[in-house]
Amino acid sequence: MTRGEKIAWIWVWSAMAVVALGLATAAWRYAGLPKAFVDSLICTDGKENDAGPACRRVLASNMSTLDMRTGAYLRLATLAKEAGRYDEVLGHLDALIATGQATALDWNERGVARYTLGRFKDAADDFRAAIGMDDKIGIFWANLADARLEMKDYAEAERNYGAALALGADTAEILGNRGWARYQLGSFEEALKDFDAALAKDPKHFDNLNERGLVHHALGDYPAALADFDQSIELSSKNAVILTNRSASLSRLGQWEKAQADLDLAISLDPKYAPARLEKA
Repeated sequence: MTRGEKIAWIWVWSAMAVVALGLATAAWRYAGLPKAFVDSLICTDGKENDAGPACRRVLASNMSTLDMRTGAYLRLATLAKEAGRYDEVLGHLDALIATGQATALDWNERGVARYTLGRFKDAADDFRAAIGMDDKIGIFWANLADARLEMKDYAEAERNYGAALALGADTAEILGNRGWARYQLGSFEEALKDFDAALAKDPKHFDNLNERGLVHHALGDYPAALADFDQSIELSSKNAVILTNRSASLSRLGQWEKAQADLDLAISLDPKYAPARLEKA
């Protein structure tokens, strides 16, 4: 073998050594990537029993991409919501939002979790964030209105329900909720229109029947109020609140014995319900 041939072979073997070293390094560095990818598929598409552990493996792996991690947080939040564990839902969505990859739907879902946990102001902030990203989704406006209603900000709640309805979110629940906000604002005629529309969609919604009864009572139409309370009680069985409301209309109609019977039953059902005791007095 000539000197030139020897040099050529040295270069060949050197190149092969560099390639082999590179492959070994890549294999060492990226060996976990296929496993992370498989776990990500199981996490997002697998059955509940398999998905939870797979999602946690995705989050524990340093091979997981940002998309894999956000998918894992979202699936874990969904699983926790299905199980009614809203503290966990909130934790997973906090982590998802911290990645900077959250969508308007993710902000809305965190708002729902906070609302369910009674954190209405925080929920309202999340719903506003969702609306800031997409203000054409009626349910975002309705959710914001629900939070403001719980905070007794009836004027803003009414406006937000109006936005939801304008975007096509015209369920019996949303119409009834705007009716309740309007009732609280003293807009009885407008409230009545909302409850009429809500009950046209769902005639057996006992909360809307009860609340329309209150509107009729406020307008002095006691027979109409009584008819609504009767239907509401028939649908909801024994309910101290509705019984107390009906007793007020019965008393305005001079039906004292029936009013007294309603109050006695209401107090027996809920001895701590103060309005029943006040009405009886």
